[in-house]
Amino acid sequence: MIANRSVPAATVVPVLAYRDVTEAADWLCAAFGFEVRLRIANHRVQVVFGDGAVIATDGGGAGAAAGHSVLVRVEDADRHRDQAAAA
Repeated sequence: MIANRSVPAATVVPVLAYRDVTEAADWLCAAFGFEVRLRIANHRVQVVFGDGAVIATDGGGAGAAAGHSVLVRVEDADRHRDQAAAA
């Protein structure tokens, strides 16, 4: 598997879109005890808690739900896709 050291090591990482990424990261830290792992300008912040992580990303000013996604690390993407398609 190719390693990307800038992405948290968690197996499942929610990517949540917010109108104000800095405000969202500050709130996640204050409300839930996350810690900032990485800031990329004002459009992306990774926060971690234990071995879990959340990425807050710029929603582009639109409704935040339009930009939500989930990053899932798997050993074999083709097998994972085939299993999902079969289900």
